[in-house]
Amino acid sequence: AGLDDKVEILALNKVDLLDKGGADAAAKELEEVAGVPVLKVSGATGGGVEQVLDAVVEALGAPAPAGEEKEKGWSPV
Repeated sequence: AGLDDKVEILALNKVDLLDKGGADAAAKELEEVAGVPVLKVSGATGGGVEQVLDAVVEALGAPAPAGEEKEKGWSPV
């Protein structure tokens, strides 16, 4: 599957450096250009990290029940 078939999670980092209005405006503009929802996050303060992790978990789907292996596919290791 190519990149076009992959789920895209778009995060705007360093929002702690902007006031709320500036962060909201930047996220809105980026969302309009990218055509996907934008998650606001700050690596420095940890703000928004939980929402990013929730989006990743949702994109990956539920884990297989214990004792069941998922279909073997590509692995980086």
